Amino acid sequence: MQAKDLDLQIKEVEIHCSYDVERGSTQNPVSHGVKTLLTILHDMELRRPLYYFTIPGILMAGAGVLMGLEFFRIFAHGGACSTDRRCSW
Repeated sequence: MQAKDLDLQIKEVEIHCSYDVERGSTQNPVSHGVKTLLTILHDMELRRPLYYFTIPGILMAGAGVLMGLEFFRIFAHGGACSTDRRCSW
């Protein structure tokens, strides 16, 4: 991404490597995957903030509207919420 930002050209070069070495990896694959995902999300936040904040915001707003509609449906049918947090009809 930095090369693209600086208008540099990228050329693929063939490499040779061996993965069958003793003690080749020093990181746990799960923690490495989580760190990589967090790095991608952080980059998304900086480069595409509209997508990063709008999509989760729309999903949360939609969930809130649905919960509100369910509350009003219960209320309109004469339901009430009791003290043990269960709504009765």
